[in-house]
Amino acid sequence: MKTTDFKGGCARFIRRAAEREAKTFNFKGLGALVWVFTFAAVFLIVSWRVMPVYQTAARIEREEELIFILKSYKRAIIKYKKVYGSGPFSLHELVKSQPNPRFIRQLYDDPFCSEEIKIANNANGLIAVKNQANEIIAVKSKSAAEGVNGIRYDKWRLDSMLKLCFE
Repeated sequence: MKTTDFKGGCARFIRRAAEREAKTFNFKGLGALVWVFTFAAVFLIVSWRVMPVYQTAARIEREEELIFILKSYKRAIIKYKKVYGSGPFSLHELVKSQPNPRFIRQLYDDPFCSEEIKIANNANGLIAVKNQANEIIAVKSKSAAEGVNGIRYDKWRLDSMLKLCFE
């Protein structure tokens, strides 16, 4: 056997291998690609089913916060009436510390009222409900959104026993 025949055969073998490789599909990354698409599809399906549950849970948490805020204001108004004999004329009277005692820690914001409404009205998103003598007797939300129970937030009230009532 001549060395030139060996070199020619080797070159032919390499050329044929290169042609075979060019004709066949490379499956090296296909398995990983299938796993990525499968994971993405499962993630989308799970998040599609979980999102409504999460949104409802977040809304219920904000409703509990609104009830806490309404109760805090109602307690402060009741304490104010016991001390002074009449209700406050503004919500800021409940927070003053000197010379009056402080009846509520701070003026809380409505968790359902947007920042735009708060800035436009220069308020915290809550409306003071007044009687005929212009004394504050309760506080209610400005939000017209519906709660989980189907009742709008601006219809929520607390009675004198601090129980939630609806108009």
